[in-house]
Amino acid sequence: MNILYIIYTHNREAILDDCLKTLFKNNNIKPDRVLIIDDGSHAQLKNKIFNFTLNYSVHTPMDFFSINKNVYYGHAAEFGFRMIDVYDPKYVFFIESDYIFAKNGLDTVIDIFENTEYGKNCVGFAGYDHPDFYNKYYTDGLYIDLIKKDYGIDNLNRNIMYKPFEIETKYGLKNIEFVSNSCGTMYFNNHKLKLIKKQFPLEYEDWILKSTQKYQNLRQLNDGAMSHGICRLWTKWAFLNNIDINKYSALLNIKPSVANHICGGGINGFSLEEKKTFVSSPSWI
Repeated sequence: MNILYIIYTHNREAILDDCLKTLFKNNNIKPDRVLIIDDGSHAQLKNKIFNFTLNYSVHTPMDFFSINKNVYYGHAAEFGFRMIDVYDPKYVFFIESDYIFAKNGLDTVIDIFENTEYGKNCVGFAGYDHPDFYNKYYTDGLYIDLIKKDYGIDNLNRNIMYKPFEIETKYGLKNIEFVSNSCGTMYFNNHKLKLIKKQFPLEYEDWILKSTQKYQNLRQLNDGAMSHGICRLWTKWAFLNNIDINKYSALLNIKPSVANHICGGGINGFSLEEKKTFVSSPSWI
């Protein structure tokens, strides 16, 4: 399998439909398979989501996994990560269902992955430009001291240190930058993830899948902890494999972003109702 999409959703029939429309309409590449993880939507909506995934599956194979109760992002994301090994794609795109996608946005991601030195050396792409990513006041406090100490270098907040630079793609000049954080939508080279996991199996499990398990039974595997754990392990892996960590980065970001929120609530939709955006994003629907 070449490309797998893993899409998280919760009580989002309309938004999921918009997400899928832009995924398929606005990009030339098509996934070999789509896995939709429903995180505890109410029963009537589960049936509706299941039915319209059947409609989309006419052209692209789709699997629908439904969790009976709302377990929140951490558990749903961990399930998605573990399903990577079942499908074993070359690329896996983790997608929150409140994202819409720009024209050729994901085409550009694949092009940079496969045809540039930055893409060949990275493990993935961040999914969205949140304003706080550029505010040192917020980013300095995101990561626990143990992670900072383990680096020995500041590869934590590379978005503070580096400015976007232009590279040529099949879709024109694009600005990319080095980052260490992302929202829930991220795009990974799974072959690179497997190499990292093979060299650091216990740390992969601890830092990516169980990174901040500090609230008793509530697993706090948030998107920042996931992306930051990957950056941490990529840096250690890059050291061992003689990859220049000052020239390359674990995560890249394309500016302007290839996808934007149409709802501010994350996977569980707490902040805003469907289609009430909290970003001034272009209309890609």
